[in-house]
Amino acid sequence: MQAFFSASETFIQLIGTGGTIAGHSADPSDELGYTAGVLPVAALLAGLPLADGALAGVAVRDESLAQIDSKNMRWDIWWLLARRVRACLGETLCRGVVITHGTDTLEETAWFLACVLGDVAQDKPVILTCAMRPASAAQPDGPHNLANALVAANTPGARGVLVCVAGELWGAQHVQKNHPTQLAAFNAAGLPPVATVEGHQVVMQQAWPTLPSWVRATSEALAAALAHDDAPPKQPWVEVVMHTAAASTQLLPALGAAGIRGLIVQATGNGTVNDTWQTQLGVLTNEGVVVRCASRCASGALLGLATSEDKKGQTLSGLTFYPGLNAAKSRVMLMLALLVPPASHPD
Repeated sequence: MQAFFSASETFIQLIGTGGTIAGHSADPSDELGYTAGVLPVAALLAGLPLADGALAGVAVRDESLAQIDSKNMRWDIWWLLARRVRACLGETLCRGVVITHGTDTLEETAWFLACVLGDVAQDKPVILTCAMRPASAAQPDGPHNLANALVAANTPGARGVLVCVAGELWGAQHVQKNHPTQLAAFNAAGLPPVATVEGHQVVMQQAWPTLPSWVRATSEALAAALAHDDAPPKQPWVEVVMHTAAASTQLLPALGAAGIRGLIVQATGNGTVNDTWQTQLGVLTNEGVVVRCASRCASGALLGLATSEDKKGQTLSGLTFYPGLNAAKSRVMLMLALLVPPASHPD
């Protein structure tokens, strides 16, 4: 495969942010003790397992935006990445964007991009890919993942923000990392993948992902800001707390006193918390802290009083939640919602 670019050619934009896929260890047998984000993204294009003609007529333009372990992903890098992706998608000859990323926070970056890009990513695909083994491993998985992501980005009709790993494509809303070491480390909490990549062909399992209606107003406001503002907005202070047996009665009041703006409660079961927390969360809400709920269960989705696509859900105990989002992505959603006027996001 050739990695080059001419201004007159149709192209896929490849953006590197580091991660295990760009990781390196002096020992090829060491798949855990490597340093992430060492190799520039251009180096990942060498020797990809792509059949002749798999990207016929399409060039790959590459750039390294960051060289980090994704555990170190930052708010400012998110906005820099979003602006770069938006600019690329706006070029007529761009078929789509592929982003190399670490696995640890990939799902959060995917959802962030889905929200702030809005309709821009509904016409062309933005595909994040990754690896569970470093590039220096004896049998790295990164080359296959990257090859599949490029094939997916070149697929007619592809659109939305997706994650491509282990031969599967997952939508940004539902994808989550579910295993710390296995190659097939991602799933969608019991839902099937959007598609699989088999023999350099994308085989659809569902429709290409679209933004749910309850996020569209927030997304439109964010996309407009992204188009006009050069600097990232100030990051709202939002944290995730897990509800457990014998949960501390001191944590929630302390966070409220410290000035937190938003709180995601990773609740037990179908969105439950103990009586004390229920009362304390009510106090925080009355003080202006925005509280949202997610389940600490790894599979399934919260079911409550309102689960239709045109409104945000509410648990039986009255806690509100973002349908289909786990705790990590609920935090991303709430941070973004706090950036726009209250009327632009659900209460």
